[in-house]
Amino acid sequence: MLPRIQFFEFCERAGTPRWLQNALVEIIGMGLRTSNIFQPVAPVLHALCQLICADEILDLGSGSGEPAALLIEEMNRQGLAAPRFVLSDLLPNLPEMNKMVSFHPHNLKIVTEPVDAANIPRQFNQPLRTIINTFHHFPPPLACKILADAISRQRAIFIMESFPRNLHNCWALLPNVFRSYWQNPCRTGQDRFLKAFFSYVIPLVGICFTWDSLISIARIYNEAELRKMASDAGGSHYTWVYEELPYSSLGRALLFYGYPSFNSKL
Repeated sequence: MLPRIQFFEFCERAGTPRWLQNALVEIIGMGLRTSNIFQPVAPVLHALCQLICADEILDLGSGSGEPAALLIEEMNRQGLAAPRFVLSDLLPNLPEMNKMVSFHPHNLKIVTEPVDAANIPRQFNQPLRTIINTFHHFPPPLACKILADAISRQRAIFIMESFPRNLHNCWALLPNVFRSYWQNPCRTGQDRFLKAFFSYVIPLVGICFTWDSLISIARIYNEAELRKMASDAGGSHYTWVYEELPYSSLGRALLFYGYPSFNSKL
């Protein structure tokens, strides 16, 4: 197991130009879209929604909103009733979120104002919160506060990452993100010239994306770290589940979710 490190990623730095941040988010979003990563995840999330009677989810750190949209699409493919996701972020990417909403108007809604995942405003009372592919961005004290905020409000929380903290399970996504890197300047709806120039002529986007990908791998929390944070956050009365679900011969999605133990077990 690789040791966990907490280092910066370009996609989250305040000094990174917004067009570059968007390009990095778009590349991973398109890479996820062309993978099967959500196929084993969708029925688990659906079962959790059924268990706690959640027909609406507050999605934290939504980015472009594409991961939530992909979960909705996968549930529809499998004939599962998809809940409504309320997309939120500390820095909402409204153009991309609105694009996702146009594809799924009945299952996606946007919070236009900033939402701090560690201090959710009281008006958001959804019984379930999701964090899809972004929990590794938070350093341990902040990650623990995010769990504590959900626990203090008796909300279930569902965390997904695209891979565990090892190199072996990361290779499965490599062909997908490689294609999405080359296709993104042609498919993006914003700053097309900048993204094309700094992808094809000067590969700044590629350098930053490679850096962010390697740091993301090293930032993923393992089972022991997640369970300790849940305990430190006051989650002893919760049922916690850790799973690694295969979606290809190499790839595994990481799930960690918890819900108040007065619910029957999943």
